[in-house]
Amino acid sequence: MLTIWQNLFYFVIFTPILIGALLIAYKFKDEKYRYVRFGIILGIFLLTRIFLTLFNVGIFPSLVNDILFYVLAFTMGMVLVCIYAIKIENKDLKQMFWWPEDKVKRIYSILFGIGGAIVILLIATGLMSIFGPPAINLESEIDGIIVAVFFGLGAIYEEIFFRSILQNTLAEDLQDENKAILIQALSFTFIHLFYLPFNGYGILYLIIFLMALILGVLKSKQGLIASIIAHGVFVFLASMLT
Repeated sequence: MLTIWQNLFYFVIFTPILIGALLIAYKFKDEKYRYVRFGIILGIFLLTRIFLTLFNVGIFPSLVNDILFYVLAFTMGMVLVCIYAIKIENKDLKQMFWWPEDKVKRIYSILFGIGGAIVILLIATGLMSIFGPPAINLESEIDGIIVAVFFGLGAIYEEIFFRSILQNTLAEDLQDENKAILIQALSFTFIHLFYLPFNGYGILYLIIFLMALILGVLKSKQGLIASIIAHGVFVFLASMLT
């Protein structure tokens, strides 16, 4: 029981920080400050990872079974990104989640998403087979399922911010989709610093970077739904198989 309350204290500390960050980002709502806003949200993403090192829920590879923590963490991520997208960036979530009216195109979007997940998984498997596969320290099979499900769901809010808001803005400003994809991939890798140990696991940062590149291409060619499916399915399968 003490472990659960220790983990929940994470949200007691971090919720005011989250609210403060959103208020500061709102102060920079003017379009000319959009990259200041992006920097604030990137900082919050990074800070959430750094804070995890201080709590008993663990940090990769030492994760523990605490379903309430993962539910709250997912909720916090969704609330952060949705409020930011709607109230600060003035985005229409329905428009962002573009879904083709044609049923055949919908199927293609789903298949491309699943195919993207398989490609990322093959790349990750190949790299880890060369440099040594990491081991996640979980207490039971149930732990693995819980972690896999909520890590997969986390793909939703990460895709909204990185592949939709950030990448789209960069593409418009730079007039270069490839540069936009590269910058969002670097940003995505940056916010995972400290979440993964460098000693013996550094290869995972390369995998995250390559994954972000592939997801960026998927978002550009097939839309947000495809990149969410690819991201979520990959993370779920990787969590279950590692």
